[in-house]
Amino acid sequence: MINILFFLVFSTIIVYIIAIIVKADIIVSPILGSMVGFLYSETEYEDAVERTIQICIFIISVTIIWETPIG
Repeated sequence: MINILFFLVFSTIIVYIIAIIVKADIIVSPILGSMVGFLYSETEYEDAVERTIQICIFIISVTIIWETPIG
């Protein structure tokens, strides 16, 4: 159990470091149930590209959203 908590804390620190570097929004939300997975999405608009990373670890979902200007 301590290993899982250590992994969750370490993962959260990594996520926050990435979010600070890319100046992103961070959304942390609970999940009803249990889920493990990773999602990367990229949406291109006329003036920017919006990227989303979502990490789900058991009962916590962390989403990072940021935009990169085109050109």
